[in-house]
Amino acid sequence: MIHTQLPPLNAVRAFDAVVQQGSVGQGAELLCISQSAVSRHIKNLEDFLGCRLMYRNRGGMALTSQGERFHKTIHSALIDIFNATTDIRQADADFQIIRVSAPSSFALRWLVPRIADFQANNVGIALNVSISDDAPVFDNTGIDCAIVSSDKNIADDDEVLLLPEQLQLVCAPSLMEKKPLACFADVNEHTMLHTSTRHELWGQWREQYAVSSRQDSDRDLMFQDFYITIAAAVAGNGLALVPSFLIEEELAKNSLVAPVHAPLDNGRTYRLVISSRRKSDKAMTAFKHWMKYQAQDQ
Repeated sequence: MIHTQLPPLNAVRAFDAVVQQGSVGQGAELLCISQSAVSRHIKNLEDFLGCRLMYRNRGGMALTSQGERFHKTIHSALIDIFNATTDIRQADADFQIIRVSAPSSFALRWLVPRIADFQANNVGIALNVSISDDAPVFDNTGIDCAIVSSDKNIADDDEVLLLPEQLQLVCAPSLMEKKPLACFADVNEHTMLHTSTRHELWGQWREQYAVSSRQDSDRDLMFQDFYITIAAAVAGNGLALVPSFLIEEELAKNSLVAPVHAPLDNGRTYRLVISSRRKSDKAMTAFKHWMKYQAQDQ
């Protein structure tokens, strides 16, 4: 009898993905299906339950009170299903899965290009990479380890230092051809590219190099993460402050240049944080050693 009262699992997954990602579009990307398919799943779920679960607002999608109550329960249930599935697959198959969370820029520009090397040298271990800029919460997310950028340690979990976050001032070569920097203060003659997750960086740079703020900052541009900021800099949109290890390829190809030597050392580091439940298993040990080797080769 219980099975006839359960909502469609695909609709529940779509609902959870939208809540986790904050919008129908990002939920669709996570599930690798179309936005219209996600919208249909949510409508079907609401029809099945007989109530509204979410509504659209300026920030994306927001939950109704019924939606909040429903999501709190089904998200935990989906994690339980995921963990049970992984345990069975790993017990019955000759491979293990490591679920890794990382900031988007680190994942896309540093980790993903190196995954083929890990898979080639670690047969039987599969990486499942997701994107998050938040501090890891291992208990109810199914994540086994996370790359974090912070100036603080994460208590009660195993940590491995990977890379210091030294930021570099860069721009497209064409920008310097039009208006070169004769001194640090000349940055005020250019559009500055800000990263919203790291909005404090330009202020720290100005303080370190004694460059005063300007009045017409309304011409500056803001981007969600380093990945987009780097793309904007390559396109010639302005000056950017980005971690040097993320732009090695652009500097080598001369699609980005450092107009002045003005690094910013802000004390932050990128670290691999490992859940206490997995810090002793062989697969995680192999991944940890590989990450340390890749970082040392930087």
